[in-house]
Amino acid sequence: MSKSTKKFAVGVVIAAGLGYVVGLLTAPKSGKETRNDIKTAAVKTKRQLELKLKKLHSETIDLIKAADEKLVNLKGKAKTDAKKIIEKARNATIKAKEVMSAFHEGEADDIDLDKAIKDLQSSVSGLKNFIKK
Repeated sequence: MSKSTKKFAVGVVIAAGLGYVVGLLTAPKSGKETRNDIKTAAVKTKRQLELKLKKLHSETIDLIKAADEKLVNLKGKAKTDAKKIIEKARNATIKAKEVMSAFHEGEADDIDLDKAIKDLQSSVSGLKNFIKK
């Protein structure tokens, strides 16, 4: 996905979220109903973040295996650089697993999930670039 497409997608998601919140706050509902709607939306968002993190975790594990296989044929600086990329990905998967556990225990929040997702996305990108070469 190109940077402009990502920016557009992020903008659409933010606009949709803001529209939803404005709709909730201006809807002719009782405070209790509105709070319940907000709580439901928050739970749904957390579930979506968790699912995205799990999917990225699995994808990263698969890419690490593919990168390890390709690493065997490399030498010198290329091998050193590849090892760094793979190590970064391994660390990101470990951190993601820790965040998922902490999230289930109530010790992590959306910000932690989002950071773990970004770290895994970065690792996936690095691994894909390495494997393409």
